[in-house]
Amino acid sequence: MAQFENDISGKSAVIHFWAEWAEQCTQMDSILGALLEVHQGKIYFGRCEAEECPEVSSKFEISAVPTVLLLKDGKEVTRINGIDPVKLSEDVEKLASGTLAVAADSDSGPKETLNERLHRIIHHDSIVLFMKGIPQEPKCKFR
Repeated sequence: MAQFENDISGKSAVIHFWAEWAEQCTQMDSILGALLEVHQGKIYFGRCEAEECPEVSSKFEISAVPTVLLLKDGKEVTRINGIDPVKLSEDVEKLASGTLAVAADSDSGPKETLNERLHRIIHHDSIVLFMKGIPQEPKCKFR
């Protein structure tokens, strides 16, 4: 934890929370590799294996991989859950240019609990699909 905080203190950082078993993390690594080439020297890029660093994962409330956090001076500016290369690229560009600012404390309003969020998601539409994998390559074991 101390090493992590030392690495990100006083700078803009992009941290990829990953797991070896998640194939999507490999895709995210290649996207981040391209962004690193463009923004090298302006932003710190790091990787954190979510299951191997439970203190860091818990501090930033990482619940799924891949998750990419954009940090400024050790504070979360935004996060990208899953794979969204367009949003990631746009947000990294804003972070590099200094136009992506740390939001005011979101503790002003009540935070949605996991059960409330699941209830909202399940009741949002008449059909809800929970899929393991990606639409092009679902991980279905019933074949």
